[in-house]
Amino acid sequence: MRLTVLASGSGGNSILVEAERTRVLVDAGLPPREIAKRIERLATGSRLDDVQAVLVTHEHEDHASGAPALASAGLTLFCTEGTARVSRWSGTRQIAAGERTEIGALEVIPVALPHDAEEPVGFVIRAGGGSAGIITDCGHATPEVADAFAGCDILVLETNHDPDLLRTGSYPPFLKRRIGSQFGHLANEDAAELLRMMHRPRLQVLVLAHLSQMNNRPRLARTVIDKSLKRMGIRPRVLVAVQEKPIAPIACAKGQVHILPASDDRQLCLAFD
Repeated sequence: MRLTVLASGSGGNSILVEAERTRVLVDAGLPPREIAKRIERLATGSRLDDVQAVLVTHEHEDHASGAPALASAGLTLFCTEGTARVSRWSGTRQIAAGERTEIGALEVIPVALPHDAEEPVGFVIRAGGGSAGIITDCGHATPEVADAFAGCDILVLETNHDPDLLRTGSYPPFLKRRIGSQFGHLANEDAAELLRMMHRPRLQVLVLAHLSQMNNRPRLARTVIDKSLKRMGIRPRVLVAVQEKPIAPIACAKGQVHILPASDDRQLCLAFD
């Protein structure tokens, strides 16, 4: 299995997951043309034309704006009943939290997340003896979410904001309340708490994701998370996903995880360790 975060942040989110001949996107919050460009940047031989499906976490624009156009082009949309209903989408393949779905070589398990959407989920995705978890747009840490993702080799985890930057920033009060609420977004310390709830996870690569460009900084997120990982006694590789370009692909086979830079590293985010 190979996972590449193509884009992450308030401007649009999308992750490419590949295993054997199966290729799916988790979220499509960018125009299809931009998603295609970012896949081609990887220089791994994959193209958007090879992608068969989109797994949509929830209906918010930065995660789902490109999904209808991709569905019109023939890709299958997988989403919860609530996401399909509020988006007024027809012809989707419905999924539900806790129910396994097979998409080609991938086993997909949706996990309910606390967020102010109709029926939002994250995903645990398994293939080839490895597993990856994707947690974005999660309002607070819960034991149920921690338990669901504790067995992942790769984890994409929201570290959206620093509370002090959010408090003193320029966002209007209603938006600050929403982001900081129990159904908003994970602050850096909230993400660290979620990791601590996992106790001794299998985690080998951790991707910090959905960082607010206004209300967070990579070094702030890294400092909080690194302290938590040290207290836990684990040392996964840590990458920071960005809005502007993909990160390097992450490969996982039989529980062994490797970073696989594409042929032109200048086009990729290599912000780890």
